[in-house]
Amino acid sequence: VTVIWTANIATGEVLQSDGQIFSSSDMDITSRDWYKDVMQNNKTILTAVYKNINTDDRIVTIASPLFVNNEIKGIIG
Repeated sequence: VTVIWTANIATGEVLQSDGQIFSSSDMDITSRDWYKDVMQNNKTILTAVYKNINTDDRIVTIASPLFVNNEIKGIIG
C-alpha cells in the first residue's frame, strides 16, 4: 500500500494518509476511472493498472464508496 486516501464527493477534495490534500483545482476526481466505477457500481472496485498522475508509477486502486443515509458522500481508496 502506497497511500490511503478519502475523496469528498461534495467538494472534490482528496485527503491522503501522507498528509497531502488535493483540492478540486488540483485534481478533477470526476474524471478518474476509480471515481466513475464507484459511482456507477455503488460498491468496491479494483482498477486496471494505470500511471499515477503524481509520480508516473504504475499502480492499481481499490476504492469503496462511503455511504451516509444510503447516499455516497465519499470514496476511500
